[in-house]
Parts: sequence; structure tokens; C-alpha cells
Amino acid sequence: MSMLEFDIAVIGGGPAGMAAALAAASILSQQNTDPKLRAASNSQPSLRPTSRNPLNENENNKQELSSHTSSNSQSSTLNSPLSTLLSQLPPRVALIERAAELGGILNQCAHSGFGLTYFGEELTGQEYAKRFVERVEASCIEVFTDTTVLEIGDDVVLTITGRKTGLARLRAKAVVLASGCRERPIGALPVAGTRPSGVFSAGMAQKMMNLGGYNLGKKFVILGSGDVGMIVAREFRLRGKRVIGVFEKEPKCGGLERNRILCLEKFGIPLHLRSTVVSVHGAGRVGGVTVRQLDTGEERFIKCGTLVTSIGLEPERELLEDLMASAGGMPDFLFVAGNACYVHDTVDDAVAEARRAGRLAADFALGVAVAGFTHGDAAGKPAAAGGRICVACPKACVIIKTPDGFTGALCGRDDPTFSPKKK
Repeated sequence: MSMLEFDIAVIGGGPAGMAAALAAASILSQQNTDPKLRAASNSQPSLRPTSRNPLNENENNKQELSSHTSSNSQSSTLNSPLSTLLSQLPPRVALIERAAELGGILNQCAHSGFGLTYFGEELTGQEYAKRFVERVEASCIEVFTDTTVLEIGDDVVLTITGRKTGLARLRAKAVVLASGCRERPIGALPVAGTRPSGVFSAGMAQKMMNLGGYNLGKKFVILGSGDVGMIVAREFRLRGKRVIGVFEKEPKCGGLERNRILCLEKFGIPLHLRSTVVSVHGAGRVGGVTVRQLDTGEERFIKCGTLVTSIGLEPERELLEDLMASAGGMPDFLFVAGNACYVHDTVDDAVAEARRAGRLAADFALGVAVAGFTHGDAAGKPAAAGGRICVACPKACVIIKTPDGFTGALCGRDDPTFSPKKK
């Protein structure tokens, strides 16, 4: 089995993975001794923060926005002498993506609303992804598409398989896990019925419509008011379909208020709170669903041809859990970014965090200690007031248990990870 050698391996080629890889590559490239590269680097807007303190993220973003706020500045960056020299350097960062192309979930997002914070303008998801893909292609990052990571070893050796590599091993000094998240399936809910065709998750429905051109039906019921579900409901209405309603078991909308207004209220799509689907009916194809009003227990049958579920997202980090089980905890060389860490409200937030993770990974690979953010430092912190260290990501927050749950997580999550998964 062949062995590939890199400084940093980034798992996941979505926006977070690309952002982390670019941030890491920009720091590693500055260690090159080529005088031409150093001269070109000094003549370009710095992509590296002036402070090595990753807590200074707001100031770092201000420094970086100048190179992202217009297509003209973006074009000049991509065609600059620095970019030309970077593309000629031996690759030190590997970007591994299991799909056939980079971009992640953004490739199926034809709607606008992306990039307002990071790029300073409104883009579609596909346009947002394209800008990052162009930057990756102009860099020295080596991209492995159609490639799956089977295992991360505690010796920082990844077992991978793909069209380009076959079954191979990849050794790195640091690893960034940016594998994104996945949708919860309807099987996670106590929904009875015959399981006919015509039941889709919101993300799959979006992919089939926008990338496959499929017609998924005429009359739709949406279960759950997550952001993707509301966006898909609007896409159905724009295609002339009938959306009977969005049914949410909680007393408030599950997604962003912006999406509730722009996707539901603006298009006259009813949002039914404290309601859920308890049964699916149909022989061969969905014929209708039974909806229960949770406050009163009243049930009613709604005739429809398609049921779309938007019942939450789960970070995809089985590779992390398996590694923690074998290593006995969160290893220092691993950094988690984007939705693999926790589900972010916007892609700009995920990218900002991923850039920080990429810089941390590069510093670790170069042997630079970042006080207060490495797992080794976190492990030595006193657990104030009976708190415990969350090891779900490099933030290493001190979590305090209260009668209402957990507090102290910078990401706001209420399900911190304290210990490795038991085998």
C-alpha cells in the first residue's frame, strides 16, 4: 500500500474544508525560503493574521475582507505573482473530498442569500462555492476528489480509497475534519405507515430538483421548519407546485426568522406550530398523511403526493469518534471545523471558524504553540466549579452542568462531548 506525505490533510471539500485548506496553505507557503515567493508575498494583502492569537478572529476577518469585497480584487488576487508562485510549489496540503467535485452542499443551492458577511455581496450557493474552488485551483493544494477516508490513525496516518489513489495511506502532521453534517431521516421519528415512495428529506429533494431536474410531485407537505425545508418549500412554489403547509412540533419556527419571512410568509405558505405527522398513507406512492395537533391531540388526514422532511441536521464525525475511542481522547493533531463541529446558521460563520482551524493546524504542523487553544493546554485546565472540558472541537470550552442543562460552550451547543465513544 502506497504512502503519501503531506503536512496537513483536510477531510471534506465543502466551503469549510476549502477555507481551512487555503488558510493552512497560506501560512505554510510563507515558510518557503524562495526569495521570489517572499518578495511576491510581501507585495500582496496579507492573508495571515498579524496576531497569533486565534481569539482575535474579528480583527483577522477585517484584514481579509479587503481581498474579497469585489470581483475585481478577487480576480487580481487569483492572477497575482503570489498565486502563480504558490501554484508551482510542492503541495503541502491535501484536500480530500468523497464527491466528484468540490463545493459540498452549496453545489445544489441555486438560491441567493450567501456571502453577505464574507464577500460583502449576495451570492447563490453555487457562486459562493465557485469562488472558493477557483482559489483552491490557483493554489498549491493537492485535491483528491472521489476519495473516501476510511480511518484516521492515532499515528496521524489516514487510510483512504479513491479513483486517483486506489487503497492508500496518507501521513500528515495535522488533520482538519470538515466533513459537514447530514440530515436526520424520517426513521428517527415515531411515524407509522406503509413507507410508500414519495418521502424525501429536504436536502435530497433540493438535490434532485436543482441538479437532477426531477419532478417530485404536485402537492407537498413539509414536516419540520428547518431552514432547508423552508427554502425547498419556496422552490416548490416557484415551480408552480402546491405546498399545503409546513408542520412544526415546537411552539416556534425551527429555522432563521429571515427564511420564515422570505420563504413562507412571502409566498403564503402556512406554518402550523405544535403539529406533526404521525402516519403516512399510500400504496406504492404517498396518498396522504395524518397530522396531529399536539396541544389538543386532534388528528386530521391531509391528502398529498409528496412528504418532505426537515427535522434537523447531525454533524458527521464518525471518524472523530472512532479515533477518540482508540486514542483515549481528542488528539492534539486533529482540528474540527464547519458543520462537523456543530451546525452553523450561515456558511459565512462556518468559513470563519474553518479559517481559524486551518491556521491552528498549520501552526501545529510547524510546531508553533497557540496558548489556550491546544488540547494539551485544555487538558491541564482546572475544571472550575465542577466543570468539565468539552472535546468536540479545538475550542476546549469548560462546560458547567446546571439544572437546565449545560452552559459554557462558545458554540452554544447543549450536547457537549466529554469522553470518547465506548466500543
